[in-house]
Amino acid sequence: VVKKYDILFIADEVICGFGRLGEMFGCDKYNIKPDLVSLAKALSSAYMPIGAVLVSPEISEVIHSQSSKLGSFAHGFTYSGSPVPCAVALEALKIYRERNIVDVVNKIAPTFQNGIKAFSDSPIIGEAYIICWLILRVGAYFGAQCEKHGMLVRIAAGDNIMMSPPFIISPEEVDEVTS
Repeated sequence: VVKKYDILFIADEVICGFGRLGEMFGCDKYNIKPDLVSLAKALSSAYMPIGAVLVSPEISEVIHSQSSKLGSFAHGFTYSGSPVPCAVALEALKIYRERNIVDVVNKIAPTFQNGIKAFSDSPIIGEAYIICWLILRVGAYFGAQCEKHGMLVRIAAGDNIMMSPPFIISPEEVDEVTS
């Protein structure tokens, strides 16, 4: 539909990027070819505020074709291009490659998914996903109980429990989280 009507497709990889779904990007996992991809958070392993937008060759060409009038990529923000977050992002990307983070995620994901699936028969669980549980009518209570036991979870939209476990979570830690 987006190609048929020449609509730009933008993929938000702020959370799903850098291996979270078992591929470097969620787009790769689902064989989606977006025109633009937004990145942040894991770009610096959340150590520094930084974001980026990847553009397709077609978008890049349009921007480049106007560079003689507007300047190269003709964009800028007050805090863009800061060298410290950029250096941290480069190091994070290097570490992701050196430690084969995508492979690590693929090895631990079945353990995490099985742990979450164990809750699927519970009358209070509406849906269970890799990073989100819909907990019917008791999300805030569940979150408070987790906090009492030293586990921080994010309550979103009332009854959703959001979790983004670290890429280096161990099987034992997965068992602890899902028990």
